[in-house]
Amino acid sequence: MRPDLREKEDTVKNGHDMMGHELAQATDFALGAFVNPNFELIDLQMIIMAKKIDAGAQFFQTQTVYDPALFERFMRKTEGFGVPVQLGIVLIKSAKMAQFMNKNVTGITIPHSWVKRLEGAKEGDAKNLCIEMTSELLKEDALMCQELHFMTLGWSDVIPQIIKASFNGNSPQI
Repeated sequence: MRPDLREKEDTVKNGHDMMGHELAQATDFALGAFVNPNFELIDLQMIIMAKKIDAGAQFFQTQTVYDPALFERFMRKTEGFGVPVQLGIVLIKSAKMAQFMNKNVTGITIPHSWVKRLEGAKEGDAKNLCIEMTSELLKEDALMCQELHFMTLGWSDVIPQIIKASFNGNSPQI
């Protein structure tokens, strides 16, 4: 994080806007940073995380990880940092979306099995498949991290179903 951003964060936390004018009340921001567990050089990601923590990062949000073994390896490497890790989760709405992301979004690999399951699915069926696949993923990944961040892309209505299916009806403290 750039030093000037840290100064601005301190300013708003102390009840002033960026120009020094007093706010009605102080803010309570938590400074987050991004990390990509899919990156092949995972030790380099750990060095970058350490630098971000030194610069003031209080939590990390990950790129979506669709491989539980890869996510577990990443989380084991982060254990000594002492900051929460928020698993980013992009809901996959169609086979076409998965194929597009695999081709065009650096650092994300959606399993071929997910693409196959979604091929030919109509929207209603695709929503149900999305709930099912995301729940299967979270059953493995969610207990390894401290927080979840859903990128719903218009399907926020499925989040309660995903949570219920992922945790057998017991809502965790997420």
